[in-house]
Amino acid sequence: MALIFVLWMLVLLGLAIGELVARVRDEASMVATLRSRAVARYAAESGVLVTTAALQTLLDSASEPEDLAANARHLDTLGRQPAGLAGQTAQFAVAVANLNARLDLARSDSTALRALFAQFVPAGRAAEITAALHDDPVTASRSWRAFQARTMRSRSPSHRTSRSRATA
Repeated sequence: MALIFVLWMLVLLGLAIGELVARVRDEASMVATLRSRAVARYAAESGVLVTTAALQTLLDSASEPEDLAANARHLDTLGRQPAGLAGQTAQFAVAVANLNARLDLARSDSTALRALFAQFVPAGRAAEITAALHDDPVTASRSWRAFQARTMRSRSPSHRTSRSRATA
């Protein structure tokens, strides 16, 4: 009888220890989650502060509006993590977008549109695109949709099969 009693005590003691271990694991997991959330929050705040300071330095360094415009072309470098913070456990990256640099194609003047398109195509082609947009903006968007439809059809396997039959 004493042996059965001792065995039951061992079973109960094992259950109690198992429950204690499970609770300790849960607590350790919760503490690790809270720690990682705190590190992530402070890394994000550091990114915002570093970028704000770099942007303020950029704005202060420009004495003329032309200088500011030239410096604003390098906004992509503002969100980089400084070398002094690179060895830490958390890292951050900041995306900076100049919202004033956007153009409304339907309401922009021809000069601005030509300058935009001239960055990607020759000046003559940029003038043609600008004229097409101002003459009939609906046709331009429809032609874009038609281009997309042609592209999607050319990628579909059934269209490739019918085209290969036609050429054979």
